[in-house]
Amino acid sequence: MCNPDEPPSGDVGKGLLVVPGQWARLSNISEKGTWIKTETFQVGEKTITHSAGTSAGRALEGFRKVRASHPDLVSQLEIMSQPASNVDSVILCWCIEAQAAQYPCSVWQRDCFSSVFAESATKSMALAQQISCLVAAKCTSKLQITDSDFAKQFKSLVRSKLVSLRQEHQALKTAQKEAWKVGPLEIVRSVVHAQWQMSEKNCEDQWVLAAAVRNGILAYTPNTQTGKLAIVTEQHWAKQAGFQMGSKRFPPEWLRDRLKWLEADGKPKKADWSLSRSASAISDLVRWDYYNPEEDKEAEVDAEPDIQDELAPELELSLQNSLSLRLHPRLRRQAWRKAAEEKAAKGTALEKKKKDWRQGWRSKLRPSIVAGLRSKLLGKSREEALAEQVPVVQKKAKAKAGAKKVKLASF
Repeated sequence: MCNPDEPPSGDVGKGLLVVPGQWARLSNISEKGTWIKTETFQVGEKTITHSAGTSAGRALEGFRKVRASHPDLVSQLEIMSQPASNVDSVILCWCIEAQAAQYPCSVWQRDCFSSVFAESATKSMALAQQISCLVAAKCTSKLQITDSDFAKQFKSLVRSKLVSLRQEHQALKTAQKEAWKVGPLEIVRSVVHAQWQMSEKNCEDQWVLAAAVRNGILAYTPNTQTGKLAIVTEQHWAKQAGFQMGSKRFPPEWLRDRLKWLEADGKPKKADWSLSRSASAISDLVRWDYYNPEEDKEAEVDAEPDIQDELAPELELSLQNSLSLRLHPRLRRQAWRKAAEEKAAKGTALEKKKKDWRQGWRSKLRPSIVAGLRSKLLGKSREEALAEQVPVVQKKAKAKAGAKKVKLASF
């Protein structure tokens, strides 16, 4: 934005509805019931391909009927299916692909759920020029707009709409013969109704923008005329609307230091990670991980890495730090491996040979991955490059009999 006196916009975007069923997305199924374009993904060791022009079977059959009879309703949602109706790495990659078609580059705030750490999701985000800002589980209710201002009201609106649909059915004469059921049409009508109500509410009182300021997500806005960052709460439009940082469950003291991150000329200060013991320890761990990759490449995406011991104190993040820092599950596993290797280091020639091999393998692998992604973007459109990505869902490993182990979420 050029003028800091003009407020930015906050909107309720298009919703995603994930329902039980085989992996499929309604946007890739034609009205005739065939796959529109070829898509490939991997579940465990099994590769599944939906070839363009072939029958989609009964995938999302009920919602396809709703689309045929109520296209205006279905057009307001992204509808996908997954066996557990969860957002796994396949669903997430499809979402990123849809988001890339709408936004040239973007920043997304997401929970630290397992799918975000999948290799296929990471590659898709890179191709989509998308940054994912992860939020610790304990902080979502305070920081994420979805949790702090959206979800509770949205669910209430969905329930109330279902109640009204039931009452409408009971008022009909046919109600004595047919029991009321919640099917695809009722689900779509309820979700779209709730989404519309939240959008109307946002138009009236700008709750999305107010929540972004209150939760500390929107602290500055850029002024392209001066090249400086302006503090949001000091701007005329924010004062007029009564926007403030912090709330009863999100004390303003937690955000007070954020407004000190500017130089005298209004430009952001450079981060000094040496001031944080945790950041330094994590930086050392990342460097160690680079030179000491796991021997088995598949182990890097192990579905459920076992955790038997506690992390070193310097790697445990406090609640305040965890708002901006989150240790990757793979790095957590590497921290245990590093501690075990340091404890049982023997310095044999064989170990040195393995280490040299691992260093050479990693130095060759990483540049090739980066170069491969770059060449894809140079030779074809981003949409084509994303379509070639193969999302992977790892199956959960079976627990050993009698073993009591704490495990990370699968990715």
